[in-house]
Amino acid sequence: MTIRAPLAAGAAVNLAAVSGLACMDPGPVPFPHLSARHPLASYMALAAAPTGNAWELFTVVAFIFAACFLVAGWRRTRMLRSREEALASVIRYETERDRRQARRERRTR
Repeated sequence: MTIRAPLAAGAAVNLAAVSGLACMDPGPVPFPHLSARHPLASYMALAAAPTGNAWELFTVVAFIFAACFLVAGWRRTRMLRSREEALASVIRYETERDRRQARRERRTR
């Protein structure tokens, strides 16, 4: 599994969460003042618009991405365990089959 799946899931969930927050609360300023001369201030004004505080929005986004990566890691661990168990059962089956075949050969001698 690659890192693309949790990133895509996190982006989609974040988009839904931020748009939901933006619909509920228009923010502290009806229309943020954006300036081309101060791009960082403009970015902070836009980032703060949905929640009223840029750090709150950052916390929500970080939490959602962390949850997506946690779930992806958990699913990967479960998948690898099931593969290892399947491989172990195949090896046990083949080993048991080889033992039976060796017993049959000893009997026929």
